Amino acid sequence: MSTLTTFGPRTQRKRPPLSSLLGRVRALVVVPMLRTRIASSGRPNILTASVTPTIAGLFAQTPPSTSLTSSSGSRKAGKYVGAALVAMPTAHIGTRWSRFSRLWCGVFAGLAVSVYLDEAATIPGVTVTAGAGSVVEALQRPARAAPEVLQAPEPLPAEPGFYGWWSYQGALAGVPHVPHPLDGELSLLYVRISPARETSRQTIRSRVLGNHLNGNVGSSTFRFVLAALLVDALDLQPDLSGTKVALGAYDNRRLSTWQREHLLLTSCARERPWEIERDVIAQVAPPLNSAGNVAHAFFPTVRTARAEFRRRARVASSPSATPRPTG
Repeated sequence: MSTLTTFGPRTQRKRPPLSSLLGRVRALVVVPMLRTRIASSGRPNILTASVTPTIAGLFAQTPPSTSLTSSSGSRKAGKYVGAALVAMPTAHIGTRWSRFSRLWCGVFAGLAVSVYLDEAATIPGVTVTAGAGSVVEALQRPARAAPEVLQAPEPLPAEPGFYGWWSYQGALAGVPHVPHPLDGELSLLYVRISPARETSRQTIRSRVLGNHLNGNVGSSTFRFVLAALLVDALDLQPDLSGTKVALGAYDNRRLSTWQREHLLLTSCARERPWEIERDVIAQVAPPLNSAGNVAHAFFPTVRTARAEFRRRARVASSPSATPRPTG
């Protein structure tokens, strides 16, 4: 069982000379509220990080590393610092400037701390939860080819988060081009999370390796939609395995070969990814997504292709259907 400890906003007052407004402002110390979750692993229930800047100092600070992942040792510590919230200062700094200084100090402090933590900075032993913008930036980093992912899966996070599938433009005929910011020839296809809910123990690595690159269409939405769009180009014939659509061994290998030849992957570790999945999808607009992507111009094409793929599976499973090769 995990413990949630909240450290509320507070202000500390000194009494600066009344003749100097600058002195009054510098004397105000804003302490953001930090929310710390510490997993029960025999570790002390203490604050793992603190942000105690002065008003002027906030603007001079440099955020920690903006890496979205931390070492396994840090993650196992189970210590995460959430977003900081700065309450408007309530300290009285004299009579004449009290209301004015409280207003502007609160505004500037809030903006500065927001910028400071918005990049999902990682510091030793502490991971700041990434927002949608930070996840999008991570998914737009250099992509790894599918064969490289299979041969060296270690860089693929064995933890919750997001992953994005890319291909070179034109690999899938008719799919809108969503260019990679570092390589205009790469086109975004699909973005999803793993796990999809809190009760699942699935990770990015297990989902990608176990379902997308090595599974069947019945256990992977991405693999399903790829097969639906490539059904004629690869001469695929789906059938039914119980109530699920599936590909025979021969067709499934052909789909896997196509994936290894054309797909690239990016990923981003993030606790509770389902909390911001819709925001991320709305920002990157992946054409092959269905969930949360109804407004996309390519959605009707994806929906029609999936429906036709299911129809062919039902036809192929009828008693009069011609068996497919198994070799």
